[in-house]
Amino acid sequence: DIAVALTGNAGPSALEEKEVGLVYLALCAGGKTKVEEHHFTGDRKEVRAQACNAALAMVRSYLLEKK
Repeated sequence: DIAVALTGNAGPSALEEKEVGLVYLALCAGGKTKVEEHHFTGDRKEVRAQACNAALAMVRSYLLEKK
């Protein structure tokens, strides 16, 4: 089982003093949790796409390490 979570600010403006593009990703699997902080650039749509790609990359990395 794998759990993935994303939170942050995709824009269009700063939110609760969090800059646009600041995103935290978390992956929980095998009893361990990994958290990453990212600073993406672009508009809301671009930040969201980059965050999703980074989250999928975390899952891929975990699965490759597990082999």
